Amino acid sequence: MKKPEPRSPAASPNLAERIDKLTIKRQETIRPILEHPREYVLLSVRAMAQRLKTDPATIVRIVRGLGFSGYREFQHHLHELSIAFATPVDMMQSASRDSSMPALVQGSLAQGVKNLQALNNSLDAKRLTKVAKRFFKARRIVIFAADGAAVLPASAARRPPSSPQAPRSR
Repeated sequence: MKKPEPRSPAASPNLAERIDKLTIKRQETIRPILEHPREYVLLSVRAMAQRLKTDPATIVRIVRGLGFSGYREFQHHLHELSIAFATPVDMMQSASRDSSMPALVQGSLAQGVKNLQALNNSLDAKRLTKVAKRFFKARRIVIFAADGAAVLPASAARRPPSSPQAPRSR
């Protein structure tokens, strides 16, 4: 009889909730790892802690606070994230010099299909529809970026780019 695989917290929709339950300091510690999993996936606990300027025990506590049974399971999650967020450019850069262009193109397309399938499997269409309706009804939309924000009036957000702007009445 085959042993069932333990369900990773990464697969569960409440990973974001678990991150929110961490202290602010621990969230700041784990953020670089989750934002750039490829840079951390092969590191040991000690190497990761040293890179993040923290203690290895703190890393293990954060990992367990996220619901992983241990560091190994967290590494598997980072590996899955690395694959899921791999881009065709990443694939071409990591390919050997011997690879032919058709093989690189085929590999890039295959990775794109995998990424779309992962998106399709994890997408909650009902929630996305609700968010889209809220955006459409909003009078203003604020878009935050790493270094600033932009405010778009609702009319500009809905207007197709080719249509002329109607004069506003005051």
